[in-house]
Amino acid sequence: LSEIDFIVLSIDEEAQVAIADRISAMNRQMSDWYFTKRRNGEYMIDKGTKLEARVVAANHNAMIVEVRGKEYRLEARDISYHRITDVSEEYPVGSTLPVVVTEINRERVRGGTYQLSAKVSAKLAAQDMRKKVFEMYQIRSLVSAMVTGIDTNGVYCRIEDGSGVMDILCNFSDGWWGTPVIGEMVLVRIEKKEIRDGEYRIYGTIVHSLHGKR
Repeated sequence: LSEIDFIVLSIDEEAQVAIADRISAMNRQMSDWYFTKRRNGEYMIDKGTKLEARVVAANHNAMIVEVRGKEYRLEARDISYHRITDVSEEYPVGSTLPVVVTEINRERVRGGTYQLSAKVSAKLAAQDMRKKVFEMYQIRSLVSAMVTGIDTNGVYCRIEDGSGVMDILCNFSDGWWGTPVIGEMVLVRIEKKEIRDGEYRIYGTIVHSLHGKR
């Protein structure tokens, strides 16, 4: 479940029914937050502002978040630096997460209404720990990881410790038998590291299962 804001228009006490307007409540919030300036002349919300977003809908690949009366659609690639197998599982409806405003254009129009065009990113609001993880693990070292995805490219395994979170794309060793399942803990040998197009990438080989799920 997710909290929502609304304005009560009328109440029928006998029937114990209230009629409310969510759209008006959202428009009021947008007016108060996106179109109001501080004493120094700066807008309350502008490019680079970090805010808390509330998840109001989510599916396998994306989610809808509300930020101060405006809803945004975030694809998996805009949410996290690590691979997300199921957005709705990691970010259920009602949960919150930090976001940063990356684009914003606002316009007042006749009739006292407002036009707002903006974008937010949860990914850019978080600290990117991939470089730290990349530098910590050396070639041929062994690390325990959790299987988060399987496709034609291989098996995606997630390292998660005090250094941060990072995905490793893995193949199977010659002695491996069977197919890993999502959530299974496996032992991975680091085979290759590279920096390509500004992205830190680690490749490995699954050595064996650790017979458990996280």
